[in-house]
Amino acid sequence: PIPVNKLAEYCQIHHSTGNKSFKEEFMCIRTPGNFSWDHSLKEENKPKNRYQNIVACKLFRLTNPCVNSVDDHTRVAISELDGIPGSDYINANFIDGYNHRNKFIATQGPVSNTFDDFWRMVWEHGCSCIVMVTNIVERGKLKCQKYWPSANPEEYGRLVVTPLEEEELSHYVIRKFCIEIANSDVESPAREIVQYHYTAWPDHGVPTHATSLLAFIRRIRNSVSRDAGPIVVHCSAGVGRTGTYIVLDAMLDQMSKEGAVDIFGFVSHTRLQRNMMVQTEAQYIFIHDALMEAAKCGNTEFKVQDLHDRIKALQSRDPDSGETYIAKEFKNLDIGDSDVETFDSASMPENKSKNRFLVLPYDRTRVKLWPYPGVLGSDYINASFIDSYQQREAFLATQAPLETTINDFWRMLWEYESYTVVMLNKDSENIKVRLKQTPGKTEIIIVQQRFFFLLISPKHVLYQGQSYLPDKGEFVVYGLLMVEVESEERQEGYIKRQLKISNTKSSEVRNVFHFQYEDWPEDGVPQDGKLVIDMLKHIARAQQQTGNGPITVHCSDGSGRTGTFCAISIALERVKLDATIDMFQTVRNLRTQRPIMVQTPEQYKFCYEVVRHFVEAFSDYANFK
Repeated sequence: PIPVNKLAEYCQIHHSTGNKSFKEEFMCIRTPGNFSWDHSLKEENKPKNRYQNIVACKLFRLTNPCVNSVDDHTRVAISELDGIPGSDYINANFIDGYNHRNKFIATQGPVSNTFDDFWRMVWEHGCSCIVMVTNIVERGKLKCQKYWPSANPEEYGRLVVTPLEEEELSHYVIRKFCIEIANSDVESPAREIVQYHYTAWPDHGVPTHATSLLAFIRRIRNSVSRDAGPIVVHCSAGVGRTGTYIVLDAMLDQMSKEGAVDIFGFVSHTRLQRNMMVQTEAQYIFIHDALMEAAKCGNTEFKVQDLHDRIKALQSRDPDSGETYIAKEFKNLDIGDSDVETFDSASMPENKSKNRFLVLPYDRTRVKLWPYPGVLGSDYINASFIDSYQQREAFLATQAPLETTINDFWRMLWEYESYTVVMLNKDSENIKVRLKQTPGKTEIIIVQQRFFFLLISPKHVLYQGQSYLPDKGEFVVYGLLMVEVESEERQEGYIKRQLKISNTKSSEVRNVFHFQYEDWPEDGVPQDGKLVIDMLKHIARAQQQTGNGPITVHCSDGSGRTGTFCAISIALERVKLDATIDMFQTVRNLRTQRPIMVQTPEQYKFCYEVVRHFVEAFSDYANFK
């Protein structure tokens, strides 16, 4: 086992070899050959296997370091139907958790001829939780049939499954069903089944960051009791992602109980229960990195009613260092995994001049414009997709437009149907410059923005006082788009504008809301968080009017104030939906989508303060919905 306090060092050493050490370790995991797969190989059962090389083991003998068990069948059997050979078969195996025998059932994604068997297995084994870690279609290939009803009750054999509710979040969906026996003479109470469907696993490989998957696992762990019956886990084949999920869950338990993890040992053990569990080297490495993140970041979620006490605790000081705990929590946001991201597009010679500072969008999350034929870099804008709590790509986080990128800015709004813009800087602070003046010539020597210094030329700058918005009642044409300010309404702390954008080629006209928060200082935070809440309330109304497309958010660099605004918006969304708060993971997740979102401890603290204002003022949430 690896002690938790040595896990980061262990991973660093193994990564330093180009992951060669991880790969060698993974290759040492062997599946013993003393298994039988008699049931899987029967002719009547072969059509029930999605993949012919992933079958259900029948019998083994094991010594589990975490579970005391001997001579045990791992194949999950279901009741045999009269006159139907093989009807007791389903491609599924029992898998142990940490100190919890048969905690899981690992199975393949149901195929159309096994829907009835799947729900029969859930019913007969008393399962109340299904974990799905695949999408229906990935890379154009069918990975799992949709085995559940959407709107109306459906019968699966003698079982009726009725959908109750569905909650869609940015990275996973929670569905609740009622399952009962149809037309039975024997009274048997209906049961509630909850399906947790993780939708953010990439089509290829493993997640770049473990943040959202760890949050998903914690959500399930907090919701499912130990005596709730086996947890059904499936992906497509029921071994790769399924094994990754199960190992992570077990190792989180071992980490909590022992302060150590035995990843190699536990993966080896799961291979004794179902072949090929944790299928690839990448998955094996990902488990290590995910557990390293879990160990460093811990569990930072808490309930709304605990907010006051949590803020009080965060404001207290560590007696050893004298540092506040909120400052320590902020420092802990950087766990050193940013090197997995690339900035190839932002670094292209054609695009360098389009970046105001060195806050660059990751290639993985950058907003792509429709390219102009034959024009290199014409698909680039310094902007990133940002997920909210419920919605993927809910925000377009970007820098303040440069003179050379104003056309691209408006083009982005049009192409991605963004009808709401949030501007968090004043026109007069778009740039800080030191000028070198000679007769007939002005050169910009240096541009400074808190953490970045970058030499640029005057033609790439919006000069002090210049705006990308026309004056009220006037219009400006940017490329194919004509922009006009139709109305302007001053509120306390911010300006609300209504814009009309006309496409001069198609004659289509759109109305766009523009909110400019004027009282957010460049090197600080607003004095009154209540004004941010008020602006968010009006933004929510504007979104309802315009169809809830992505919200374009920018400050000067698209990370400090922009990240703070997004973090507040997401945190309040979560408060309203789940009555829970996890500011650390909210900001951590933002930083996996755009660099240094929420730049300072002061901004991080402000996020907590605004949520506190909201909870105190809108405890019933009604005024905000």
